[in-house]
Amino acid sequence: MKAPLTATRIGQPYAHKPTNMKGYYKYKPGAKMQDRTGGEIAGVTDSPDIYCIIYRNTDNNGNPVQLDGSNILTSPAVVGIGRIEQSGIDKTGSQWLPFNLPISYNASIKKDDVLSWHYNIAIVFTSSIRGGEFIGAIGSTLWIDNVSLTTEY
Repeated sequence: MKAPLTATRIGQPYAHKPTNMKGYYKYKPGAKMQDRTGGEIAGVTDSPDIYCIIYRNTDNNGNPVQLDGSNILTSPAVVGIGRIEQSGIDKTGSQWLPFNLPISYNASIKKDDVLSWHYNIAIVFTSSIRGGEFIGAIGSTLWIDNVSLTTEY
């Protein structure tokens, strides 16, 4: 596969406006960070990523928009995001810890558009924050439990 990030289609139509995503996680990084060729990246520890994205699923002309691994965090179609702070992640894997991710919106959205399925939601849990680039540590493990979304409507 020549372009794995663009081959991954992310998001499903969603007719609610999420305000918060919460749950519990445990995380244990693998022993050795590797680049995409398997070479060791010394002095770096793997890290997980947890986020919820809301994006407009049509453009200004009404054409479908489907985000992928290359643009899920950067597309101008993204109107809301809740993402775990990297600085606070426990990497011992020894206990369940809560996460609470308020969804911040960078654009106003109309309730009628939401209820008419004009937005997609993507919820991502990954044991290697750069795994989509094939950079990470083999054996990194992210456990997730009791995830819930709170919605405004």
